[in-house]
Amino acid sequence: MVIERWDLARLVHEVIERNGLSADEVQHLWVRFIDRVIERGDRFLVYTNHDLSDPEVGFAVGMSYGSPESQLTEADFPEPPVCCPDFAGMRPMWRYQLEAEVVP
Repeated sequence: MVIERWDLARLVHEVIERNGLSADEVQHLWVRFIDRVIERGDRFLVYTNHDLSDPEVGFAVGMSYGSPESQLTEADFPEPPVCCPDFAGMRPMWRYQLEAEVVP
């Protein structure tokens, strides 16, 4: 599978469009987290809701990938999962498909 590579400017644009957040909210909720993920040498992946019957179709979520500090670890997933795994306390994530990796 080929995933897109987004820089931070593209990520901000996409999250504003898809999730209805302001630029300040994206900076506070996404970019600060991504900076920490990349600083420690991990990857940041963007998953998008592809379920056409879901009112949140198009909505994006981000996950860190790599080290044991990440949400998705290489120990559990040798390759980034195409379908976002489920997490306790969250709605089922099968709707979310891997779309992009954010690169510095």
